[in-house]
Amino acid sequence: MPENSTTEKRLEDITRNPNHVAGQAVGDYKLDRCIAHGRLSEVWRAHRTDDALCRPLALKIACVPESEAQHLPRTSRAREILARISHPNLVPLFDASNENGKAFFVLEWVEGIALLDYCVRKNLGLDARVQLFMQAVNAVQFAHTHLLVHGELRPSNILVNDEGVVKLVDYGLSIPTDLEGHGQYGRSPTAYASPERLRGEPLTTSSDIYCLGSVLYTVITGLPPYPSFQTQTSPLSLSHQRAIVLNEVPFAPSRSALSDSFAKSMGLSRRQLQLRLSDGLDAVALAAMARDPNERYDTART
Repeated sequence: MPENSTTEKRLEDITRNPNHVAGQAVGDYKLDRCIAHGRLSEVWRAHRTDDALCRPLALKIACVPESEAQHLPRTSRAREILARISHPNLVPLFDASNENGKAFFVLEWVEGIALLDYCVRKNLGLDARVQLFMQAVNAVQFAHTHLLVHGELRPSNILVNDEGVVKLVDYGLSIPTDLEGHGQYGRSPTAYASPERLRGEPLTTSSDIYCLGSVLYTVITGLPPYPSFQTQTSPLSLSHQRAIVLNEVPFAPSRSALSDSFAKSMGLSRRQLQLRLSDGLDAVALAAMARDPNERYDTART
């Protein structure tokens, strides 16, 4: 799904204009480098001001005061749970506070790359991709046993470190990531949002199962779910993106617009990949992505 120069320019503008600046203090932390920036939040590499070693941490900072953002869920209980549980595939929360009425969260700094980029860089085959994805599934299942819902799982917040360990970020935080975005993978987060989120309905563990299904779809096809996302050649408005998820029926992964080059990167012909996908993975992805939550799997790990 190619990006045009307009999209790239917009993304550059977003990245170059964060609300904070390097060297600025936020609570007990000093900002080092902006990693990502959107309308609702920004993420910085930072360190404690009293840490002589300047060990890196990740700060996620709200751009909108919580008191003014009535659409943001109140998840103080989720933060408390996240702060006391531990799982090798969940990025731990170290601190949560606010500065001038805007919430910020301090998390472990992960030296890693997004799930799909890792798959490409390592030339992972289909089985290895699924095994990597299952680390994310295990983390979600663990979180669900503690009644923690992520709500925004997508390829860009599933990271993989140098040891091949998956790390899920943004669990239990009250700052949703902007849905606006274009391009491949994590730059089109609407493609991975559950229908109930787009309708403004309460999110449940079933919402995470939908998101897992949509991420699995991309992991095994190299494409976002839904035909219109697969064929877009220019940026789509947010309303158009929402309409796609709420109204279109996704092709089975084996029937998507698989490319010969993608199949070859996994050591398969396109026909071989289609056959492998139709032997179970089609059914798994589509069942997880059912529009009706009651038709999805009951648990993340079935």
